[in-house]
Formats: sequence, structure tokens, C-alpha cells
Amino acid sequence: MDVTGVIELIETIGKTRNQELKGSMNWNNQQTKFKITNSILAMSNIRNGGIIIFGANEMKDKTYDPVGLDLSDFQSFDIDNIPDHIGKYASPYATFRLEKIDNGNKRFIVISIQEFDEFPVICKKAYYVDDKPELQVGDICTRTRNTKPQSSKITSFLDMKDIIDLAIEKGVRLFVERTDKAGLLSNVNYDQNDETKFMEQLSDFF
Repeated sequence: MDVTGVIELIETIGKTRNQELKGSMNWNNQQTKFKITNSILAMSNIRNGGIIIFGANEMKDKTYDPVGLDLSDFQSFDIDNIPDHIGKYASPYATFRLEKIDNGNKRFIVISIQEFDEFPVICKKAYYVDDKPELQVGDICTRTRNTKPQSSKITSFLDMKDIIDLAIEKGVRLFVERTDKAGLLSNVNYDQNDETKFMEQLSDFF
């Protein structure tokens, strides 16, 4: 992704459940570290994951101006250190990629987060900011469905249902794949790309 692509995402999509926009932030700030950790844990638990873009200022009309990051803030993001930090709090793990995008004029940080592979991501270590507990062991985060989505701990059964439904889908697919590899579905015309056939075949198997 280049600067033009990032600006297009900011201007055309804006802030959504799967896309978080933030202004110029410095990784060395404790609040920044928490907000990033919280967002990564949350986006790991929603369908299709999400993306966090740093360098977009929110305007009074609720649109976003892709101004980019200050140089010092941009340089504070260490691609090698951030995964180690997130790994301290994510269980079983969070999968994401960090990109530093710079055309000499504007700079952006883009973090792309994948939805969880098999099990939802939970907080495995209490997260304190200025001696205040922001996350506790066992907390599950998600992106809210509000008009202005936020990364937060689950507080509604609908958000929990989304995660459970996604985990069930993944579990069923994994079960069928393993059963197929074991040769137990050799007589079933299985097509992974056809959701309707997939469910019909699973029903026939049972």
C-alpha cells in the first residue's frame, strides 16, 4: 500500500467497525500503547478483522483529513517491538501486520489485523495505565456496532453472539477439513467455496 491508497481509504471509507482512524500518535506514550493493544484485540474478534490508520485528523463535520504523522511520531513505531508488546496481552495470539508508509511528504502507520484463526482472542494479562486497570485477565474485546464504532470490552449479548457464531463457523470448517483429509468424506462432493453445498454436505455427514 502507498500513500495514495491510504488517503483513499481515509477519504472514502472513513471510520467504521473494521477501520479505525487516529491522528498523529507516539508509540512511546502509555495511552497510545494501550489504545493500539485494545484495538488489535478488538479487531481480532470481528469478521474480516480490521485496519488501523494513524495520521488522520477528525474534522468538525466528522470527516477525516489525511494530514499524516509528525516525523517523531512516525519514527517511534518500531515494527520489531510492537508485536512483542501485543503478544504479552493477546491469547492465544493476534495476527497483524504493521506498515510504515512514507512518500517524503506525508507519513502514515497502517496496522492490518486478521480475524482470529480458530479461537477468539482474550486478554491474558492485566493492562494498567497510570496504575489504573484498563483490561483484566479474561476480558474479551470487540468493535461496537454504534454509529461511531469503538474498541471496548464486550458488554452486550449481541457482540458476544457475533464472536460465538464466528468461532462455530470456523470450528465446523476445521472439523470438515480434517475429516476430509482423513478420508471420511471421500464420497462427498465437497466444495469449500460453496457455502450452500458445504452446509448440505455437513448435514448429510451427520
